[in-house]
Amino acid sequence: MSNETLLQLGTFAAAIGAAWLSFLSLKKGGERRIAEFRREWIEDLRQHLASILSINSGLKTEPTEDDWRQTVLHTEMILLMLNATEDSHNSLSECVQRIARQEFSPENFANLRQSAREVMKAEWEKVKSETKMRKLLPWH
Repeated sequence: MSNETLLQLGTFAAAIGAAWLSFLSLKKGGERRIAEFRREWIEDLRQHLASILSINSGLKTEPTEDDWRQTVLHTEMILLMLNATEDSHNSLSECVQRIARQEFSPENFANLRQSAREVMKAEWEKVKSETKMRKLLPWH
């Protein structure tokens, strides 16, 4: 083989290597961003749930119009965040809607908290699993 052919093959191999490294870097960056989005989603869900609970769980009288507006806003935000194909999300949706219908009882508030914990824990486990997989598999 001539020196020119070897130089061309070397250049081609370097280009393939650079393209592969770029691909891996983009893939890893995209996965990292997905985990960040999932963490933000969990925190947003937690904030909306805390708002509903704080507005409604301590009421000693009828809710004010502002209480009602805030409850509706946070309820709708939560419902839009949930995945209707997942059972735990459907359970949380039902609990949130009970509170929005002013079905205030210690049991309904406890069920809401429990359902919320289950959904957030499952999502957090996904984040941890995705993060662990990236650490174990450097090309992942």
